Order: sequence, then structure tokens, then C-alpha cells
Amino acid sequence: MNGESVSVVIPCYGGARYLPFAIESCMAQTYRDLEIIVVDDASPDDCAEIARRYAASDSRIRVLERRENGGVSKAFNTGFEAAQGNYFTRLAQDDVFRVDAIERMVGFLAKFPKLAFVYCDYECIDAQGAVIGYRKVPASENALRFRNDIGLCVMWRRLVWETLGGFSSVYDTAEDFEYWLRIVDQFNIGRCPGCAPMYVRMHPDTGTNRQFVHQEAATIEVLKSAAEQCNRNHRLQLRKGLAYAALSFATDYSIRGMHGQALARIVKSLALWPLPFRRKETRTRFFRAKALAVALMRWLRRSGDLSEV
Repeated sequence: MNGESVSVVIPCYGGARYLPFAIESCMAQTYRDLEIIVVDDASPDDCAEIARRYAASDSRIRVLERRENGGVSKAFNTGFEAAQGNYFTRLAQDDVFRVDAIERMVGFLAKFPKLAFVYCDYECIDAQGAVIGYRKVPASENALRFRNDIGLCVMWRRLVWETLGGFSSVYDTAEDFEYWLRIVDQFNIGRCPGCAPMYVRMHPDTGTNRQFVHQEAATIEVLKSAAEQCNRNHRLQLRKGLAYAALSFATDYSIRGMHGQALARIVKSLALWPLPFRRKETRTRFFRAKALAVALMRWLRRSGDLSEV
């Protein structure tokens, strides 16, 4: 592989249903100088067999099989440790790249050599692949201000990996947040303008849906770890980030009907940051707060605490 090659790492565990779509979206890229590394993390289904079938028909595909399940961070690290490209990117087993995704990100990094990391908008699709939403990611100065707002469509230079090493399994499910914070501490990052070159699949069995409780704990640990390394003013902003995270996870609990847990996180958020968030920090916060209020009122009414409401 030459100096402009790209390594795509796809970790898989229990993802046989959607893995073919992910692999095929890489094979169809207009940017041809790439390798596709599928890491089977001791998956209980036939992910490895599926990947091997594709590898037999395309020499750019490699299959790495872990003997024991180690989680997403170790799976990514296994792939990137074996990667030969000058640019690294990753793809979840559920998601798909648009055909020009790699070309767009490589072109952006080539155009701006001072940038080490690029990220893009993405579209959301349902289990059948129909587009159900558009996710516009913020400018680089706001992308990691209070939470991980980078999104899932990313690419970085090999130099980043050689400098920082791999993802930390301590923060699994929020491993990317912690890694992006490490990147922005030492490198310049940028948002690739224009349309969304990735489709993120939304369905009940996504890792976020299955592990959102663990993701909450990991996200809080990432924020706390970052706060310990900051000056007083920055720690104040990260306290605000913890409050924002609590409110965001309150929404997740409320959606799942876990209203007691949602209320606890709203109280925690107010204790951490009793002041209002600015409009540009919150986007849809008003509507989320309204939905939470309605859900909590229903829960309290059912429990008999608001019999007069």
C-alpha cells in the first residue's frame, strides 16, 4: 500500500444481519486504494464466516479473529495495529458508507495538511435502510465542548495513532469520546463541509440501545478524567458537561419508561449546573425537556404523588 492508502476497521460481534451491508459499502468506494479489516471479536454468530466469504472475492479484505471477546476498544485496536494505511477510519457493523465517503475525507485531509482528524455529517437509516433523519455535526470548537458531538463518520492520519496509541478499554462504549479528547489536545481537527457521506443504522439491537447504562457510566468517567487535567475555568465547563450528560441520559431513561431514574438525573443535572444552557449549546433541549416533563408527570400521577394534577 502507498502513502495515500486508507485502512478501514470493522469490528463485529453478533452483527451477522447487517455486516454484509457494511463490507459491501467499503468495497463500493470510489476511492480504491484501501484495505478493509474485519475484526471478529469472538462473535457467537457467523460474522467471521461472512467476512471470509467476502475476503475470498476481494484481496483488499482481511479477517482477524480474536479468540476471546474483549469489547469494542480491543477489537478496534486489533484492527489498527495490523493496519498498513496512511489514513485510518472505522465503521460499525450496522452502518454503511456512501460510495464517496473515503474519497471526500481523504481529499479534505489532503487539502488541509495541518489537520490530523476530520469528521462529517451523517444520515440515520432504519433497520431496512430507509433514511429517517439527518445529523449535522457542529464546528470543531464546539464538537467536544460538553459531550461527544463528533459523530461516527471520521478519519485520522496514521501519525495520530503512532503518537497516541489505541483506544482505552477502560472507557468502552465511550471509547471514542475519550480518544477524540486526546486527539484534540495535541492535534488540529476539522469538520468536512457538505452532505453526509455515512448512514448510521438505528434499530433496537444497536450497541447504544443495549448498553446505554454502561455508556452513561463510561461517559461520566471520561468527563471526570478530563476535568482532572484541566485548569479551574475549564473544569467549570466540564462540570457543565456533566450536567448536560445527566440531562441527556435522563431523556434515554424516560424513553425507556424508567422515569424514576430519569428524575434522579434531572435533579443531578440541576445540582451540577442550576443555570440555563445557552440556545446554541442545546439545540433541541426545549423539546427534550418538554417530553421529560410529560413523562415524569405521568409517572408521578400513576404513583399517586400528583393526584390533583
